Amino acid sequence: TYHEFSQTYGYFEMRAELPAGHGLWPAFWMLPEDGSWPPELDVMEMIGSEPNTLRNTVHSQVSGDWKVDDTHYLNEANVTVSDMTSGYHTYGVDWEPDTITWYYDGQPTFQAATPADLNKPMYMIANLAVGGAWAGDPDVSTPVPAQMTIDYIRAYASAPTASAPTDTFHFRDASTGDDLYTTS
Repeated sequence: TYHEFSQTYGYFEMRAELPAGHGLWPAFWMLPEDGSWPPELDVMEMIGSEPNTLRNTVHSQVSGDWKVDDTHYLNEANVTVSDMTSGYHTYGVDWEPDTITWYYDGQPTFQAATPADLNKPMYMIANLAVGGAWAGDPDVSTPVPAQMTIDYIRAYASAPTASAPTDTFHFRDASTGDDLYTTS
């Protein structure tokens, strides 16, 4: 939603069916509208060969449980969940000024303090990456074509009890260039 929609704080949720397969890396995440990095808020990431491990992560320049380097810290949870490739599941994050709480199918999975630099408008990204050092390269067992099927992506101005999403989102399929629209 870069340059189309960004928001500071609130509840963000995606309902999607994820693909299994070595080298696949589906994700729903957020970056600052101003182009800085970190911070980064990973609502969900899954390595295609590990369909029962949900990764929830917040990256920061100023604080976190793990120091990557002098300007990159993170808090991360690798949560064991039901098979994320067995149908549609919801992935959410409630990002508030003091705390961040992640959700899987409506149940909380992880909570962390909101880093001081995670206080500016963020835009949403949903993607299916292929290959790389973390996910590994696809192999003969990897389905081709592979797809992440998204039912909806929603953003709420406050906690998950808000009554209506805040906007309509415009999405473009990166592989085909086709325009896709989701209304909430």
